[in-house]
Amino acid sequence: MPSAPFSREHLGLLLGFIGMAIFGGTLPATRLAVLGFDPLALTALRTAIAGLCALVLLLVLRRPLPPRRLWFQLVIAMLCVSILFPLLMALAVQTVDASHGAVVMGILPIATALVAVAITHERPKPLFWIASAAGASLVIAFALRQGGGTLSAGDLLLFAAVGVAAIGYTFSGRLTAGMPGWEVISWVLVLGLPISDHASGSDTDRLEAVACAALCRRVRAMDRVLRVECRHGDGRHRTRVAGATAAALHHVRTGGALQR
Repeated sequence: MPSAPFSREHLGLLLGFIGMAIFGGTLPATRLAVLGFDPLALTALRTAIAGLCALVLLLVLRRPLPPRRLWFQLVIAMLCVSILFPLLMALAVQTVDASHGAVVMGILPIATALVAVAITHERPKPLFWIASAAGASLVIAFALRQGGGTLSAGDLLLFAAVGVAAIGYTFSGRLTAGMPGWEVISWVLVLGLPISDHASGSDTDRLEAVACAALCRRVRAMDRVLRVECRHGDGRHRTRVAGATAAALHHVRTGGALQR
């Protein structure tokens, strides 16, 4: 019996799994990097590394400038994905563990769905909302329990990071109607270059941590855009993969038991 062809939905699921597994390394790497970098300098360096790589790619492939009608959306995506999200996350992991942050970041799919409904007028099925609401409630309950009944400053920063990431991902996905997903994220990264600051004075280990954080976040951003193109919308699987990966990497790095 012949096997079914590899559809775009299957490709979206595969890319989502790989992207979320890699993205799981972002929080542990950022947690390590902030030990030697100011969060603002760390954000600038990460943005500069990814932006320069994207610029080289666009120049080598001789891609034309995006249409002017798309510039506003590209700027919004750039501010959210390249600047605010990594900055808020870096500030947050100064006070919370990477494993804790991975659980809180699990609310990102429902936040993205809410923004998508408001901006693109998408209408997920009721079962998605029920599952997402249940997951969001568990995340908030976890944060409250860890904070002794109140949300810590780190939790508030993580929730803010989730909010801006949801906006950035939604606008990025919307832009794929006019250009390929890889090109969208490349232009988003290049637009962030002018406001990237110079950061230096770190040792090799810290630079490796920054590179790891930048790589994880950029692959995650590309994965999000490609998943929108492939129209595979299940957010629960990617949340589990990213959370498990982040927790495992944090455990290996610290050499101790995960916080419950």
